[in-house]
Amino acid sequence: MKVGVISDTHIPKKTKELPKFVLDTFQGIDSIIHAGDIMTIDVIYQLNEIAPVTAVAGNNDSVHLHEILGSKKILDIGNFRIGITHGHG
Repeated sequence: MKVGVISDTHIPKKTKELPKFVLDTFQGIDSIIHAGDIMTIDVIYQLNEIAPVTAVAGNNDSVHLHEILGSKKILDIGNFRIGITHGHG
């Protein structure tokens, strides 16, 4: 199983959309982890078109995204258990 990991996309503050190289790199993977600072749920929708996404909110995300995503998750993939958090503070 191939897992892509991304964080701090800061869209649309830092850039208007996910860079093409990110989308190209993630082609063919089985799962995506986004570790926060998403800033718009549209990023999750876009990544979800490539592979299922597990995401947590970061310190720059809205209260609404924190309510939807939470700030910490445990993900079991195959024989691995992965803790996901943004890591701020």
